[in-house]
Amino acid sequence: MLIKIREVEDHEANLKESFQHLRRKKLRLNPDKCDFGVMSGKFIRGG
Repeated sequence: MLIKIREVEDHEANLKESFQHLRRKKLRLNPDKCDFGVMSGKFIRGG
């Protein structure tokens, strides 16, 4: 799952909304596969 934002000010609200959606659907993320705070540019995670 990738959450992109246009404005830094919207980041917290977008994350909160995304996590609320995950909770409503009873989905969970694997913390070993999570990265936070990645800035713009290519994001490729090998594994």
